[in-house]
Amino acid sequence: YFSGATHIISFSGDVEILESVIPSEAPYSTLASDKVCELSNHSFSCYNNGDSYGTGYQSWVVSIYPDNSVGDNMIFEILCGTDMNADISGKYTISNSMNEYTAIPGYVDGFTLMDSWYYYYDSAMHVSEFAPIVKGWVDIQIGEDESVILSFDVYDDLNNNITGSWSYKA
Repeated sequence: YFSGATHIISFSGDVEILESVIPSEAPYSTLASDKVCELSNHSFSCYNNGDSYGTGYQSWVVSIYPDNSVGDNMIFEILCGTDMNADISGKYTISNSMNEYTAIPGYVDGFTLMDSWYYYYDSAMHVSEFAPIVKGWVDIQIGEDESVILSFDVYDDLNNNITGSWSYKA
């Protein structure tokens, strides 16, 4: 486009069209029982989405994910503080209230899992289990030395209890 060059691309073979496995209406969870997450060899990330809901509180996406792409994953969208330099340490209740120290429940938007979810990758490209987080709590403690302790006791939309804890020592 920028160089003015023309490129001709050809393709041969079959096109694989993946069908969505996400149900069209709740319940969305594919879990058949309670789940204790195995979070060894996992990493932590968090990033700020700003005041994306117009509540005055900063939205943060916090996730625990496996280092080798296979295993349990947890993601929470939390509301904390009024500026992006807020300390996100605290206990968050899963709630639609949009108040500070809440985590927004998971829901589906089209084919997208939004806000707080559990999911399991059985390979780097395939999610075999998923569940929206609809009630419970997540506790995040970040030390001055950047150590992190994260624990959660939550439920999906089929009332399966999902628990786990993860820590990192700086």
